[in-house]
Amino acid sequence: MDNDRVDDLSDELDDVADQYEHLKGSKWDKAYNAAWKKALSTKAAKATFRRMHAFRGSKEGKMLHKEMVDLKRAVKKNLKVTDLPDSDDEDIEEDMEDIASTLTIKVTEDGQDAIEKDAIKIKASMKKVKATEVYKKFEVSMKKWL
Repeated sequence: MDNDRVDDLSDELDDVADQYEHLKGSKWDKAYNAAWKKALSTKAAKATFRRMHAFRGSKEGKMLHKEMVDLKRAVKKNLKVTDLPDSDDEDIEEDMEDIASTLTIKVTEDGQDAIEKDAIKIKASMKKVKATEVYKKFEVSMKKWL
């Protein structure tokens, strides 16, 4: 996303947040929460969660998790965010918009290469994972639930 469009995105996200805040406790909010509770307690949902748990414990799931951890490490090592406020600042949530405007984010070219390399590994691993039986079962359960 181009940097000159960040303000537009920020405005839209603020509008969405305001709408959700306005709906809190409303009839719609209660109906939405009741529907989610019902959707999560169906037989199909329970099967999906079992399959997801099985995938997480499988060698394929562990492989994908390792790749995600490697990407996280690459981002943490190579992406530098400066001008952060003290973490004990109690008014930090109220000031997030002001804080965001002062942040400086830097990534070196080598850092970009390292992050991209790990992202490519995840894409390749995901392609392998999608071909496995454990993933296919999870996918079928997810589709049934949806």
